[in-house]
Amino acid sequence: MRLELEIAGQPLRLDIESQRLASLAELIPAACRRPPGAGTGAAAAVHSILADRPLPAAPPGHERLGRRLAAWPGGVLFQKVPVIPGLSLRLERGGAGMVVAASYRQNRAVEVVRARYKGVPVASLHQNLLYYAVFFPIMALAEESGAVATHAACVRRRGKTLLVSGLGGAGKTTLALALLDGDGTAMLSDNLVLLERGHVRGVPELVRRDERLRSLLPTGVEASLTRSRHAAEHGRWFVEPPQLGGEAPAVDVVFQVDLGERFAATALNLEDCVRRQLAMDRLALEVEAYRQFVAVLALAGLADAGHSEARLRETLAGARCYRVTVPEGRPLASVLDALDEVVEGGGS
Repeated sequence: MRLELEIAGQPLRLDIESQRLASLAELIPAACRRPPGAGTGAAAAVHSILADRPLPAAPPGHERLGRRLAAWPGGVLFQKVPVIPGLSLRLERGGAGMVVAASYRQNRAVEVVRARYKGVPVASLHQNLLYYAVFFPIMALAEESGAVATHAACVRRRGKTLLVSGLGGAGKTTLALALLDGDGTAMLSDNLVLLERGHVRGVPELVRRDERLRSLLPTGVEASLTRSRHAAEHGRWFVEPPQLGGEAPAVDVVFQVDLGERFAATALNLEDCVRRQLAMDRLALEVEAYRQFVAVLALAGLADAGHSEARLRETLAGARCYRVTVPEGRPLASVLDALDEVVEGGGS
């Protein structure tokens, strides 16, 4: 299976050479797909997922950076990726882009145990492959061009670009979905965002919406979501909001979400905003895994592992930032009115 994609403004070709991994295609939003045969021109990255097939060995003269890691000029080989049993990666420069080969050997013991005792469909165990084979390389290329990756949702509402960040369970996703309560609203990203001074690009993951939180969303939001055919997982469904993976102008407002007894919005200065955002990034598993990924590429000379704090400060310098507490377990319609007052009025 071959998919021609455009992610974060970069063309990408994804080859899935295993029928067993075909479910990966269901986890890529439709907005990122280009029509079959349309082509992407010069691909920024070529990705091959080769199930049950070993990757080519490192070339002669390579350096062994560790027991499971080898590097050579323009390339690196992960013999084992610790967070995904059975996954190996080989990344090499291909012109201005990157060629990624991913070999996933089925670990039946892990998959059967997780599927049986945690109720996780086997197909959904493979979704983290998309991080390493698709999203992380694209994010690394974007950071080479001056972007910075951060853990947040991004929503377009009433002509404004809103960044919604928060720790797991704080209500970031629910609030971001609730903001889609009118025509012309769009959700660029739920989990990972690429920021540059002039624009925002969403990293296009499908959104997991918890069925238990459905009653908290304003009437009409559900109609704007496209439910994925992918199986339910722990009472959650994968949905695709409008314009997932799109692009927007620079950030206007940052909402850093906490849970509380009542709604409150407290203005933060730039330094506090950046400090809290960096702390949340370090606690987000996806961003932490990405930073480790980039650190390995940096050892092989394929990426630059620094500058994230300075770039984040630069990209958020023109935005207004608020620490927002939202009431747990209560409908969010009234919260949206208060948020709109903050966005339009610039006060707390």
